[in-house]
Amino acid sequence: REAAAERAKSLAPALASVPPAKLADSLKNADASQVAGTLNALVHEGKAAADLLRALPKDAQKKAVGEMLGSCPEGTAGAILSDFTGEECAAIMAGAAPDAHAQSLP
Repeated sequence: REAAAERAKSLAPALASVPPAKLADSLKNADASQVAGTLNALVHEGKAAADLLRALPKDAQKKAVGEMLGSCPEGTAGAILSDFTGEECAAIMAGAAPDAHAQSLP
């Protein structure tokens, strides 16, 4: 897991240079953990993670945020969602358990 995190960190600048819609399209067959891992890698690359999350289909957004809350370092989801409006966050978090909402707060 640590080696994967290091690889992701080294790839993040290259991933951030890919247009969000193109990167989202490349992840259309990825499972939620792969999407969450990509978002986690991009979290320190400006708004790249938020832009990617916005470019994903709504159902993929919900699954990715749920996965981030369960497996990414604490604060990852909150750091990305802090770029979203309240309405966007509400749409992504609709149907999530109360503790998932609490975990997503930055």
